[in-house]
Amino acid sequence: MVGDALGVATCRRLEVDYAVEREMALRVQDVLIRRLHLFYETRDQGQSVAGAVADRMKKLLGWDETREAEELRDYGQMVERGRIKV
Repeated sequence: MVGDALGVATCRRLEVDYAVEREMALRVQDVLIRRLHLFYETRDQGQSVAGAVADRMKKLLGWDETREAEELRDYGQMVERGRIKV
């Protein structure tokens, strides 16, 4: 399995690279929701990897610190809106 041979972090980084370079993903929420499906498949809706995804996208897309922070804020808000209030 690719993830086992390369390590999970490397596998995820390659998936982010592919999403940005080949599928034209431009937002952290696009990568975590539509491309990697971590919003739906993980208990924390992908928040534990959002920072690493944003950092990688920052390098690939030439974001500045402000854009990276905005992406993380927007994703956090998306997660909060998606949570069931009890």
